Amino acid sequence: MRLTQFVKIIVYVTTVILLSGCVNKASDTSLSSETPLINIEERLSQYIEVESNLESVLVKNKTAEPLGILYKVFWYGEQGTTQQSNVKWRSLRLMPKQTSVIKLKKPTLASVNYRIYLRENDTKGI
Repeated sequence: MRLTQFVKIIVYVTTVILLSGCVNKASDTSLSSETPLINIEERLSQYIEVESNLESVLVKNKTAEPLGILYKVFWYGEQGTTQQSNVKWRSLRLMPKQTSVIKLKKPTLASVNYRIYLRENDTKGI
């Protein structure tokens, strides 16, 4: 009887330890952060370098091939988004090794930060 209780305890402890590795750790994505949030599609991330500040986003094509990119910018204030919800994707075409600067303008005085989404444009000839 004691052996089965011991085995149950071992199984329970092992399960707890294994499941603790599955706990999702939240990262700090506070909207009041002064650092812009950059989201790059995984496939695209290997082809570009991105630098950002509150006035602009610099995007560099690291490849020897032309690259089409789509991007969306969402501005935030202390209370959440500060713009219309119908933000459209914009296109950017980069030649090999080219760097381009996306100039940003806050849509409202309440806008303090932004999140930009970048993804590869699968259509040819943008």
